[in-house]
Amino acid sequence: MTEMFGTEKEAISRFLELVLQKSKRGYRAVRRRGNTVRGIASQSIGT
Repeated sequence: MTEMFGTEKEAISRFLELVLQKSKRGYRAVRRRGNTVRGIASQSIGT
């Protein structure tokens, strides 16, 4: 599904609504290790 928004505020509001819906259903985002600038830099150095 694709949605178009007239303003950034509308898009953010919709995004937050979706996050709240998922949260109520028990969804929890998975934190990834090494997904930081420091982690990316250290991966690049090793290549």
